Parts: sequence; structure tokens; C-alpha cells
Amino acid sequence: MAKELSDTIKIVFFVNDNVQGTTIRSYIPKSYFQALANGSYSAEIKSLAKAIITYSAYAREYFDYKTKDLAETDYRTDLPAKQTVISAISGDITITNPSERASFEGISLLLLSNTGMRFYYTPNASVLSGDSRFKKASNGQYYIPVSGVTLTDLGTARTVSVDGMTVTASPLQYIKSVLRSTNNQKLANLCLAMYECYVAAQAYIN
Repeated sequence: MAKELSDTIKIVFFVNDNVQGTTIRSYIPKSYFQALANGSYSAEIKSLAKAIITYSAYAREYFDYKTKDLAETDYRTDLPAKQTVISAISGDITITNPSERASFEGISLLLLSNTGMRFYYTPNASVLSGDSRFKKASNGQYYIPVSGVTLTDLGTARTVSVDGMTVTASPLQYIKSVLRSTNNQKLANLCLAMYECYVAAQAYIN
């Protein structure tokens, strides 16, 4: 996860399933991006590396993860204004042919090792039993997961159809909706930093 970019990863040799041998190597992922940011690389690579470090820092703040050793000198504090990003993201979440049997409740963006989306619904028993894609969240809500979202395609819309209703949204459009509605500054900062990562990634691949 992004919040763990500063954690130490150890490669350990095991003699067998129960006996741990010596540590072969240990490294900190953040050090790799710092080397890119400060090295003799293209402006696009350096910008992307700095954006990833910044995103990691705001993820640590949002998830309250090891914030005591978070140094402000490691990341950007001059994030773009909310309205600037809202205006830059085109389109909104769209719903076509709303269903009375499976009302659409919203979307969430999962910031785990692999970024994913969840489309939430309140389906009736018939729709629920007839669609194996539905999963149940810990809070009891039903959702359909969309996996495989990469940093470079946060602007790509995904469409989920349930009971004749289609919902189309990109991760960026979700970020846009969050920025419009949230009063949580840490969440807003995380969304802004994620958007900056996307912009930097697009500049690098293009």
C-alpha cells in the first residue's frame, strides 16, 4: 500500500517452514523513488517519483500510519486547489435506466496493494440471488467489485450493469465527487495527491 512506502522490506531465507535463516537483503521502497527524484533522470521520471512520495505521505496522514516520523521535507505541501482539480476532471458518474429492484448507492475506491473500485447497491432478493458478482461488505452493504485499476488509467471509465441499469464512472470522477462533498481535509489531500500522481504518470508515458 502507498502508506507503507517507507517501511523496510526484508528478503529472508528460510531453512524450512519453521526455521528462519538469515536476512539476505532489506530495502525501503521509498529510497528507490528518492533516488529517482534526486538523480540524473528525465523531468518526467523525477516528477512522477516526487508525486508518488507525496501521495504516500498523504496516505500515511489519512490512515494515521506511522506519522510521527513523517518529514514535511519529503513531500509537497503545495497541492493544487480543490476547485482546480474538480474543473480539470471531465464528466461525472452517470446512471442509465435506474432500477427499482436494485438501487445504486455509490462508489468507493480501494487503496490497497492493487487499486480497485466498488459499486454499491441495495438489491432485492431476486436480483441478489441471480447475480453472482455481488459481495457483502463488513458493514452489510452489497457491492460489485472492479479490480485491476492502475495509476495510468484512473481516467478510464468502468461500466457496471445490474438489472438493466448501468452505472459508468472512472476513479477520477469518484475523486471529483469526493472533493465536491468532503469536509475531511486529510481525505481531500489524499485525493489531490492521487490526482497529481495520475497527471505525472500520464506525462511520463506520453
